Amino acid sequence: MSEREWKILHELEHRLEAEDPALARSFSDAGWRWASSVTFPRLDQLPRWVFSTAFALSVALSILMLAALAPWSAALFMLLAIASAALRTRYHGEPHDASTARAARCDE
Repeated sequence: MSEREWKILHELEHRLEAEDPALARSFSDAGWRWASSVTFPRLDQLPRWVFSTAFALSVALSILMLAALAPWSAALFMLLAIASAALRTRYHGEPHDASTARAARCDE
């Protein structure tokens, strides 16, 4: 917004507060209630598919950036892919590996 628009908005806010303070307070309180009710899950509470999806999208975007001849962007997306894979391993253990599962069954 431009400075002029900010001034107009600020002036309207002051008029509303002067005319009906209770109404102005109710808007302010509603905003605080909404902000305090929004919660984001912690990383250890996110399902595994979130990290897998982030990894897959990051790799795909990295390949796309390489095709577009943008190596720095590709490197950035590849770092994001590595970070999402590391977070997935940290919070959900090692990724499932079919050969490891077969080897465990053969040992039994």
